[in-house]
Amino acid sequence: MMRVEEGIKKRIQKEAHEDVTELDFKIASAINNINKDVSKRNDNTFQGIDELAFVMTEELALSTEESTVLIYVTSACMVLWKALHSKMCFELEKRLGGQKVFIVTKKADANNLLRRFGVRREMRKDCAIEDVVFPCRVVGKRVRVSANGKKTQLVFLDRQPEMPLHALDGAGTAVAGGETRFIIQEGQQ
Repeated sequence: MMRVEEGIKKRIQKEAHEDVTELDFKIASAINNINKDVSKRNDNTFQGIDELAFVMTEELALSTEESTVLIYVTSACMVLWKALHSKMCFELEKRLGGQKVFIVTKKADANNLLRRFGVRREMRKDCAIEDVVFPCRVVGKRVRVSANGKKTQLVFLDRQPEMPLHALDGAGTAVAGGETRFIIQEGQQ
């Protein structure tokens, strides 16, 4: 088990029986370092960075030389993350050596919240996909079925996302549980 410093430990919201992974530690350390740098510069644009925390992290291999990181946060903490989304993703990508970073609501947390309101399973997946493409908006969806029966969800976006589309595809596939492809709506490019 890894020893975790107090300043970094407050960033990771894990149960007592859950171990802190190396990636968790790396992300928490990066957030903590960003916080220190912002404090030195007296930068008010990162307001709320002190309260940023996450539940778990996951690394996805997009290809042999490229990977992306999913950071799962609670639905309560998602409001803070979305307020700082662009700045934090940019800073984290710099500190992680160019790996693309996506912030999504923790699956169980989102499922419990949405189940309480009687929301169907498909709508829960839609919420996860909307987290992945934030700050872009989803303007349409289709399911393409190939001749061999394989289903691919096509998600249409209102504008060009900050991330490359193949990185979004990998993250979308991971959170939706099936193959997902993102497309920029015609006339929006």
